[in-house]
Amino acid sequence: VWRYNDAYGIRNDLIICDSVGSVVMVLMVVWNTRLLNIMPVWPGFFFIWLYALLIHTSSVFVPLVNAIRHIRRAGAGDNAEGPSNGLGLSSRRVDFNLMLNDVAEYKRFRTFAASCFSSQLTSFLEEYQMLKSRMLALLEFQDTRNNKGTSAAKKQTSLLSPPCVLDDSPAQTMRLSRIIVNTILSQDMDFAETFERSKTSINVSILDSVIERYPGIDQVSLAFPPQLAHKIERMYRDFVDPSSLTSVGASMLVVRRISHSINTNNFHIALLDELKDEVLLMLYCDVYTRYSMRSAGV
Repeated sequence: VWRYNDAYGIRNDLIICDSVGSVVMVLMVVWNTRLLNIMPVWPGFFFIWLYALLIHTSSVFVPLVNAIRHIRRAGAGDNAEGPSNGLGLSSRRVDFNLMLNDVAEYKRFRTFAASCFSSQLTSFLEEYQMLKSRMLALLEFQDTRNNKGTSAAKKQTSLLSPPCVLDDSPAQTMRLSRIIVNTILSQDMDFAETFERSKTSINVSILDSVIERYPGIDQVSLAFPPQLAHKIERMYRDFVDPSSLTSVGASMLVVRRISHSINTNNFHIALLDELKDEVLLMLYCDVYTRYSMRSAGV
């Protein structure tokens, strides 16, 4: 039990229950076998009632009080700090956004989120950031190829091993483009690399990132390329599907929207943006509140 280091005190509660239960069992045996004169006046079954009272206090009453204190502190933190920038965000929300952009601080926060049984939330953010990075990489490659023609494709041969012999035929150009796209999609990136590749914060949606990078792009018809469809479907199975063990617990309205879009093969660019906002809100309201209090020693 000791290795289960959680943020809710479940480990401590289990230790208390086991310890008190062991002591009560010993007392009952001694009371019923050695203290026969006292037993008619004060029966040994009294300890069972005492044990139930202690366990109820430790497992129900104390967590309930802590939860009420947590809600009050979370609400008081935002209300007391007030807006600190032009967007009307509280200073604690600003700190939360800065923490997400700090790779070292985020790794500590991710470890703490796991102790809050919320690792699926941070895992979704990492997958979302990786999806954004690959989308931007594909658009950048396509834009370079459209602007510079086959010469741009020739410059990309450093990605390939062994190097390919190029010619200017359309078939060779298409073949090289397909290989480079597959190379981009198959690259394994950790969370730090996704910041370097996308140049955008996790707070910035995929749609906003694309618009910022390509202001004149058509937003209405903008969709994920077919090469990324399988990744989005896997993210749906892992994080959106309510039957998944790693579901982030999104609202049913968002789940229905994403499910309908995938079932109709409508992989529009903002498909997962609303879900990302919900995950950030869940992390901010619960996990980050506990994280900031623990960091401050509260």
